[in-house]
Amino acid sequence: MADQPTITLRTPIASLPKVNEKFAHALRLLGIKSVANLIRHFPHRYERQHSDTTIAKAGEIVGPIHHAHANVAVTGEIAAVRAPMKRNAPFQATLMDSTGTMQLLWFHAPWMRGKLHPGMAVRVSGTAKRHGDYLQMANPQFHILTENATPKSREDRLIPVYSATENAASEQIESLIRDTLPAVLPHLTDHFTEAFRADHAFPTLADAYRAIHQPEDEEVAGIARRRLVYDEFLLHQLAVMLKRHHRREQSHSPPLKLTQEIDRRIRARFPFK
Repeated sequence: MADQPTITLRTPIASLPKVNEKFAHALRLLGIKSVANLIRHFPHRYERQHSDTTIAKAGEIVGPIHHAHANVAVTGEIAAVRAPMKRNAPFQATLMDSTGTMQLLWFHAPWMRGKLHPGMAVRVSGTAKRHGDYLQMANPQFHILTENATPKSREDRLIPVYSATENAASEQIESLIRDTLPAVLPHLTDHFTEAFRADHAFPTLADAYRAIHQPEDEEVAGIARRRLVYDEFLLHQLAVMLKRHHRREQSHSPPLKLTQEIDRRIRARFPFK
């Protein structure tokens, strides 16, 4: 088996495994052209992914407030399905377990027709939202359960949420970063000394990048963001200082020659005394 090519910060995004032409084009629209751009594409927020639970417990996690939401995974049985009669209508299904029911919706998903039937055992995961007295999950991921195929249970963790496009979903970006980080973190050279980091309570640069994308909790994510924001401001200030130094040291105006004849000709051009 041939060795996999080494992944560095300069590696083009299109050459990464699992990145096809369509995905690469969508990433380029987000400004992600290289691995360096990829790991600099920070999450703009995090969602708590809860481990597998019942529908009733999911309702407790979401809470009673209208439009409150949480990321959950539920196993149950499809009680009913409703295929859309109109072009823009969602595909609907009702999920049921021993503790309650949940409405499932798939928007702009004609491919869902025929996928689910009443009586099927499925596991769904996604963002559950409170709508009055019932729970609703839009565009969930689902896995049909059989005796021979049982999905791996989800762990309770923080999920990074990235700026995304239709053809580069946040989940795809998270998966790509998760696969790429271990290969590129050793290439990050920290520009701060250990003493400086200790004085400012900063993690190493590699640890900051790991924690911003895969935080253990909100506090760890906040510490990583603080370090990376500091770096960004420092680099901005260095760029301003270099530009100012260049202007002072090298950008000199050429001396203008002045003689009595030149002075006379200039004065002659003014139409007033």
